[in-house]
Amino acid sequence: MATPINLFFGDMDGGYPNAANGSTSAITNDSNTFFLDAGKNASYGDMEVYDLQTSILPVDATITGIEVRILNSGYSGGSAGSSTFDCEIFHGIDSQYSNTISTEVDNLQTSPEEIVIGDSTQLWGKTWTKADFYHSSFKVHFDNMVENGPQIGLVGTFIYMRVYYEASTSGLLKLDSGLVQLNSGLITI
Repeated sequence: MATPINLFFGDMDGGYPNAANGSTSAITNDSNTFFLDAGKNASYGDMEVYDLQTSILPVDATITGIEVRILNSGYSGGSAGSSTFDCEIFHGIDSQYSNTISTEVDNLQTSPEEIVIGDSTQLWGKTWTKADFYHSSFKVHFDNMVENGPQIGLVGTFIYMRVYYEASTSGLLKLDSGLVQLNSGLITI
């Protein structure tokens, strides 16, 4: 069974507010709000998050799935029912974006919710290792916002990534069932 681990971003470009506006707290500590909105300003409709903060993935982990998670503040963006946006992950080692996943958000949502893009078995069309996540050009890109009326496309308060992995079993003794009893002596693996 895969183990989930949360990875957190340290910087962002685009969207609003962004680093150019002096605020990354919308993605780093859930103390501010960002929005993706193609209608107000073209630069608000395209956003990247990057600079993963810790390297806690095991070096020899086998990546089995990736989720991008957005905490939606529950702000009602307008009178129309939904908006869609695309998300892709830049794979720095091969210098290409992953497959695109389109996501629909309910603009009439008034209570906070977590938007999950991907799942525990979704690899976004790529093969991943720890080095891919901590490559200097690794980033998650949000774009192609389609708004169905006068509204804000996506309002959020926090973005993070959940990576599912299986630890390497080389050098480990695995017992599916039974009993091991050692009365004396030494076990060397």
